[in-house]
Amino acid sequence: MEEREFVPRPSLRKPVKPATPSPPTPLVESPFVLSRDHQRALQAIGESIHGGKGERFLLCGLLEGEKTEMYLQAIHLARHCGRRSIVLVPEISLTPQLAERFRMRLGGRVAVFHSGLNPWEHYAEWRRIRAGEVDVVIGARSAVFAAVPNLGLLIVDEEHDPSYKQEKSPRYNTRDVAMARGRIAGATVVLASATPSVESFYRAQQGELRLFPFPARVQGKALPQVSVVDLRGGGVGRRDWILSAPLQDAIGESLRRGEPVVLYVNRRGYATSLLCRECGHVLRCPRCGVAVAYHTGKPSRGGKDAVPRRVVRCHYCNLSLPAPETCPRCGGFHIHLLGVGTQRVEREVRSRFPSAQVARVDRDTVSGAHALQAIGEAYQRGEFQILVGTQMILGIPGLTGVGLVGVISLDQDLSLPDFRAAERAFQHLMQLAGKTGGATPGRIVIQTYNPQHFIVDAARSLDYERFYQEEIQLRQSLRYPPFVRLISLLVTHPSAEVAEQVAARVAVRLRGNGVEVLGPAPAPIARIRGLSRWQIVCKTAEPRDVRAPVEAALERERWPAGTRISVDVDPLEML
Repeated sequence: MEEREFVPRPSLRKPVKPATPSPPTPLVESPFVLSRDHQRALQAIGESIHGGKGERFLLCGLLEGEKTEMYLQAIHLARHCGRRSIVLVPEISLTPQLAERFRMRLGGRVAVFHSGLNPWEHYAEWRRIRAGEVDVVIGARSAVFAAVPNLGLLIVDEEHDPSYKQEKSPRYNTRDVAMARGRIAGATVVLASATPSVESFYRAQQGELRLFPFPARVQGKALPQVSVVDLRGGGVGRRDWILSAPLQDAIGESLRRGEPVVLYVNRRGYATSLLCRECGHVLRCPRCGVAVAYHTGKPSRGGKDAVPRRVVRCHYCNLSLPAPETCPRCGGFHIHLLGVGTQRVEREVRSRFPSAQVARVDRDTVSGAHALQAIGEAYQRGEFQILVGTQMILGIPGLTGVGLVGVISLDQDLSLPDFRAAERAFQHLMQLAGKTGGATPGRIVIQTYNPQHFIVDAARSLDYERFYQEEIQLRQSLRYPPFVRLISLLVTHPSAEVAEQVAARVAVRLRGNGVEVLGPAPAPIARIRGLSRWQIVCKTAEPRDVRAPVEAALERERWPAGTRISVDVDPLEML
């Protein structure tokens, strides 16, 4: 039987972009003027591509406008050498705008490749890429595996972002895969971030990466003014701890000047938990064991006397139940709302500034990449003055020129049970700072109960190296990455007793093989979707050294039915 090439049916959706092959075109002139630091970095990158050296670079401190121009110039250098490029971004929502800018400057030989495409779009783009009809591929995690022939340049944008870690099997970190692929293909790898991961910056300090820092603001813009509001003591009222007096004054001033305001609070919902003041009971999800959040929503029936729906919701299994009027344990009526989420901040802002146009961005209001794109376009049109949101606001395309950023509670980021909590909090602060400033310098107001924390001092001057020096000393004293590699073993079972017993047996076996082990202990979130979770963490200089002991500890054993043991090398989430 004669073999025939499989040709997919035409997609019912609009094609990603016309795929007309065209010869490489000159790079269109840009209004952005490269500084000497930019030119020095580009020269080094160009020499690496031209010589096929496969060097690795870390560009530290680049902001949104200048980093895109650097990427375009580097891709143009690769094209000049007859080599092709891959540009990785942490979120699919960032690809449309970036691809459009690349096409405007580079022509039509640009492909978009990510899991958000339908099967026919995915196949059509794969064929274009494999046939050498494109010069650059833009995508999220999976694009690192794109079948690009004669690969010369790999760019990992926002290399610190935890979205680059594939949390489901097969687990991998896209940044590490990019490094390995660059080594195999002889391609130059460029990691870029305004706030690099501690591990990458350490590797640059050790000479494993060529470091090019860019401390100055893009196009000479001044650094934002940073002020810290101490929420401790009796000087803050019951309502003022959400929007302190200094933050309210700053919001009012920005509104009078016609400058947009962003209020960042990394929790959605109205309140983070509910507490009975009579017996101390905290309402928890019956399936997950974590505190449920309090949400308000639109009433089920209209009318002027309609009362908003009040529900409690688990943010892990999404179980939603009507909010109780009384305590389910003691029947008491004094149920107190603890913590603050985006809904509560939005309500407070509307109460304090009734004439302002307010928008909220969190998982309850935004779903999918297109929604973030729409919010970015609405921002550009000036449709709202105040934006309240979680860290999702960091992924809104075109969110620049913000007059004021208010951090409602820095402590919510710092209090996470993860050794990277301070790093993530500082990265969020720096990313928010990068969105400020226009005709006049921007401003940042940070509210915290912990003003003496070292990241607060570093945030006052937006000094990454100051943060890094404190953090790296702490990591070294506690023996955490980058000084060791971690392997996390997570044991789950419907029975907490069985999960504990299995985890204890695994830990004993690992210690018997000379492995340094932390635990076992209940995972920070001890139960999710009806499964109890126990965690074991191994420390090692090199995961290959403990591969055999880990396999020996898990194999040749009949674990109780329903037991699952997952292994994660270099975990980014310790929850």
